[in-house]
Amino acid sequence: MPFYKGGDLDAWIRDNPFADLATRRRIAIGLLYGLHDLHSRGDFDGVQMHDVTMTQPLQSTKQYMAPELLRDEIVDKVEPSVDMFSVGVVLAKLFDNTEISDAIKSLISSLWSEDPSQRPTALEALHHEAFQVEPVKEASCAICLDIYPADEGVSCADGHFTCKKCLGHSFRAAARPDAHVNFLRDGSMCCVASDCELLITGHAIATAVPEDFANWL
Repeated sequence: MPFYKGGDLDAWIRDNPFADLATRRRIAIGLLYGLHDLHSRGDFDGVQMHDVTMTQPLQSTKQYMAPELLRDEIVDKVEPSVDMFSVGVVLAKLFDNTEISDAIKSLISSLWSEDPSQRPTALEALHHEAFQVEPVKEASCAICLDIYPADEGVSCADGHFTCKKCLGHSFRAAARPDAHVNFLRDGSMCCVASDCELLITGHAIATAVPEDFANWL
């Protein structure tokens, strides 16, 4: 591809080592959308033609080149699969040193296939499970009964949920004799659901409401 101002992805990865997974996913999706548009216009490897062979100059860097371009043979034409191998290299760099899902690993592996026909197209990669966002899990607070994302509170092993707001109120009221939530000396608490005797760990509570937990201690 021609060079454009604004820096390259290698520079971004180097300058943003702690970028979250969601940001990296957005970059990957943007790359695939752009490549899908180019491929739909017949633009492969930055050249708008189907009959580019190995005897003609290719605008590529060796580490990004598909294996069929590196073999000692004439390539009849440059196909979209050539670009998709390069995408696999780019995604591997983009998600390097991050905790990625098996789905992303699977996508990168398929993009690196030795057989060009087995590599997904840009559109197929966009529809891959690696880029399907899971719905946010929700839970109803056992105290206020409001609905919250499940990560905005704590739950016992049976799934009884207490939101951060109610958890904070419970800590502040814990010193009163009529407190409705029982906290143990290690910071764990009994589940607030009736007839449930399970404990919620102090670590989970400290993570959810760190200030209230520290004040209680």
